[in-house]
Amino acid sequence: MNKSAFGIFQTRLRTIVFAMAIMLSYYARAYAYYQPAEATSGALVKGIVQWEGVQPDIIEFQVNVDEVFCAPSGKKYADLLMVNPNNRGVKDAIVYLVNIREGKSIDEFAKAAMEPIMLTGCDIKPSQKLFFAGGRLGFITTDRAMHSVRVQGPGYFDETIQMPMRNIRQYVRLNHTGNYSIRCNRHPWENANVMVVEHPYYTFTDESGGFEFRNVPERAYYIVAWHRGIRVTPRIRLGLAYAYDFSEPFSVQQRVRAYGRLAENIRLVLSEPRMTITDQKVGEPKKTQDKNKKK
Repeated sequence: MNKSAFGIFQTRLRTIVFAMAIMLSYYARAYAYYQPAEATSGALVKGIVQWEGVQPDIIEFQVNVDEVFCAPSGKKYADLLMVNPNNRGVKDAIVYLVNIREGKSIDEFAKAAMEPIMLTGCDIKPSQKLFFAGGRLGFITTDRAMHSVRVQGPGYFDETIQMPMRNIRQYVRLNHTGNYSIRCNRHPWENANVMVVEHPYYTFTDESGGFEFRNVPERAYYIVAWHRGIRVTPRIRLGLAYAYDFSEPFSVQQRVRAYGRLAENIRLVLSEPRMTITDQKVGEPKKTQDKNKKK
């Protein structure tokens, strides 16, 4: 190898090492707060998330872009609030523990989170996802229609990726914890949320609104039930919907004492807020405020 080629090799090697150092620093900052620990035993925390109030109708979207590929009927539908008719349990609410500083390893959680987001049938699937801070979130499309995916989140994060053809894979690195909205600039009905987390004590509720955490280090916590929002307002121009405004997320929290099997009958009740004040930071649940409340 001549000196010129060796110099190029050294430069490239330094670049790779520098990039790896930056990546590792992202992970170190993301998980400085939470430390994995031996979690062979601990408290069982389980309960249910229920809905109180009127349940909105299924949302109907006008499809007036790429109708042939997306919806030949000209319409698409979405049910943003899924409530079990038997027990009022809310499906796919996100439940998590606040101020947990140690516990089970995040490795298994992170491995499951590596599955990419799919754009298929001009829909984003899954419509909700848990992801780990510092990771590269993948996107892949199977559609014949072009997508322009916009990702917005904490820290003024705003990035757009172009997906002009099927089987294209793109990545976005998400370093800050919190809620990220995923929209398509071309297809305004496409909407999803990614919650980026710093510990593995997050889960989705099941079809009956149930949730469960095992091997929780014994102490007192706040437990939060979070919902992505349930309303959609179309923007109309010349009789056609050209954009949609999705309502803000909302949440409810409760203090629990996780000792032994004492935290098994937690009931968290979600209801539609009159006004939602949003805060993207995980660990500080979104508050609701009554407009008519006297100052």
